[in-house]
Amino acid sequence: MLDAVTWWLAVEMIGLIAFPVTFLFFRFLPDRGYSFSKVVGLLLLSYLVWLGATARIIPNERWSIILTLVLLGSLSAGLAYRSRHSLVRFLRDKWIAVASVEALFTVSYAYAVIFRSHNAVIEQGGENQMDFAFINAITRSDHFPPHDPWLSGHDLSYYYFPHLNIALLTELTGISSAITFNLAIGLFLALSVIAAFGLVYSLLASRASTAAALSFGVLSAVFLMGLGNLIGLFEILAAHSVGSESFYGQVDVFSLDGPRESTAWYPTEFLWYLRAANFVYGGPDRQFPFYAFMTGFLHMEFMSIVYILVGLATVLNLWKSPAAINARFLLRRPAIVALTALSIGVVGFTNPWALPAVLGLLALVILVRNVIPRTAGGYRLAVQILLPTAVIVGLAFILYLPYYLTFSGPTPDMRPVEAARTVRLDAMVTEPHHLLYMWLPLLSLSLVFAASVLLVRSLKPARAALATLAALLPLAIWAALVLRHGPDGLADEISARGTTLITLAILTALLWVTCAALVTQAAESRDDLPSNDVVPGLALAGTGIMLVIGVELFFVKTPIEDIRFNTVLKLGYQSWVLLAPAAALGLYYFLSGWRWRKPYAVLALRLSAATAVAVLVIVALIYPVSATFWRTASFSGQRDLNGFSLLKRFNPDEYTAISWVRENVDGAPIILEATGGDYSAFSFVSASTGLPTILGWPQHELQWRGTTDPQTGRAEAVERAFKTTDPNEARLILVRYDVEYVYAGPLEKVTYGDAGLTKFQQFMDVVFRNKAVTIYKMPDS
Repeated sequence: MLDAVTWWLAVEMIGLIAFPVTFLFFRFLPDRGYSFSKVVGLLLLSYLVWLGATARIIPNERWSIILTLVLLGSLSAGLAYRSRHSLVRFLRDKWIAVASVEALFTVSYAYAVIFRSHNAVIEQGGENQMDFAFINAITRSDHFPPHDPWLSGHDLSYYYFPHLNIALLTELTGISSAITFNLAIGLFLALSVIAAFGLVYSLLASRASTAAALSFGVLSAVFLMGLGNLIGLFEILAAHSVGSESFYGQVDVFSLDGPRESTAWYPTEFLWYLRAANFVYGGPDRQFPFYAFMTGFLHMEFMSIVYILVGLATVLNLWKSPAAINARFLLRRPAIVALTALSIGVVGFTNPWALPAVLGLLALVILVRNVIPRTAGGYRLAVQILLPTAVIVGLAFILYLPYYLTFSGPTPDMRPVEAARTVRLDAMVTEPHHLLYMWLPLLSLSLVFAASVLLVRSLKPARAALATLAALLPLAIWAALVLRHGPDGLADEISARGTTLITLAILTALLWVTCAALVTQAAESRDDLPSNDVVPGLALAGTGIMLVIGVELFFVKTPIEDIRFNTVLKLGYQSWVLLAPAAALGLYYFLSGWRWRKPYAVLALRLSAATAVAVLVIVALIYPVSATFWRTASFSGQRDLNGFSLLKRFNPDEYTAISWVRENVDGAPIILEATGGDYSAFSFVSASTGLPTILGWPQHELQWRGTTDPQTGRAEAVERAFKTTDPNEARLILVRYDVEYVYAGPLEKVTYGDAGLTKFQQFMDVVFRNKAVTIYKMPDS
């Protein structure tokens, strides 16, 4: 576990270096950005190294990373010295908050590392093979954009910034990437925990007691990273043989068709935990943060959580500014504007699917801060709203312009969901009971939040009308798009949706209540908007609900599918990120207004709501707790953080061969290995070493690029290179693709046969050989 401690210390050092920057940048937040300092430190380090290596000013080397840290440290030391008195006062006054952040980070990181030590395997054919390939490719790239490990001669066409974070920390610490892969999963969980804590703490610290602000900050972290959906309840009931086949038929969870036998208190059925995300036959993955952590996915959906939260924190920082967010603010606070743009812009480099939500909240904050106080009118008001928004958004784009100029992914193709024109209805719309299985705990808390605000205020007709307009806008846009088929087409669509119309009704009603509460609260807080913590909380809830509605009405078509699989997957995470802190804020608002002397009817209503919410939260904890004990076998057995542990145990010859390549091959020469289908053991050598191969997983490359043109002829060339017995023909193929190494292992022999393998030694050198694998290298001449 020494590697885990080294990794933790490196992140702590980076956070310490960044804190003077966040202290000045997040000057309007109560914790001065301490909860976000580690993320901001990683952002600054990675951005500067990325920019320098992209401009070819510095290479992607360990000394460059250390030099960048030294420069950042020097800048921070100067800022700390200049603000030394303020820093001392802050640490004296807020030491409990600082200690809480450190305790949360360390405890959650330790839990995650222990958990991963029981599940450290980087599976051949699993999705984590792709993420591992990115990390290794980045560590081998001298400059950026990094090379594509699965399409030699091309740059990586993906949102690789969080993988860059991991690669740089891997180079800095000198720990093997097979270990840092698992440490990174723990790191991003822990960073998400403290960022969620910091967001809610910053909203409550000025209004609630310290104990309450800390407690509900922790609760926000639990809601974000520690809750599951309600499927866990049915799994635990089935594991204890509760219910009949008829009961589970009514429950309608795919493949859970009756009671099960279990050898422990938690479910022990093979891969039972997958049903939490795949509980609809033919439907999309409905993943959530804990599920991604448990399965070991270092996908951008999971890793972008921290950057979405930092983006939200920068928006909150603007909200709490005592000065209006206008042209004068831009001129007087250029550093805050620049760092706001940097923090929001990174969302596009990390998860562009999340950028519209963050930018929408930014625009909403600037709009409310300028419109509600009515500091101007007409043309001048429009300028005050549009100019700051345009400057921040434009600067966010410019700061990451090298990435956008080199990105070659598919153009987004957003379409309306049309149930009447699909053969896979369950994949395109959601039944109401499935909606509740997934979202009821968080949505119920959002409802309690909004209802608590409305019940103590009068809803004026104009505000109700504005809320109605906002709530019906998504439906109106969708209906307008469907009407291109005429009124009959809209009627067919409504008929085809059937009971799923109830889903839309539930979500639209929730959105209306939230918007009504938001408009009412904002209008009645005109004189002191920056200190109002309810408006930002309701804005988070409303945006989260809007995204859940969005996947029922719209989807983004991908190059490999015509259903909303990716849309549900990617927007689902964002909804969870937005709703979790809003739920914690809502619970605080609900409980803080508790009065035992209220009329009995009101008191009974509050007690009923509190009981229902408590039960739902407890039920939502069933899945994470039971899955944790199942995945770790009750924390028994040997522990190992090396992702190659099973490969080393069951296939030692291939482990030795891959280790030889990792340790003895410098740079990024091209290696020839067998090519085949996605989600298979093919391309594991390139993934494990970072060396580019001629063709990796074809469907993933299509997904990343939107076209198969770069793949044309590659699979056939690989097959011919291995199968031919003519050394001259093989040599010509290798020269055409600039191949330097050939990996001939068990998969190559099974796929292409043994007959053509011996010809490589006629024109190449054997640099490695054991019982199962031979590695050839082109002569230096």
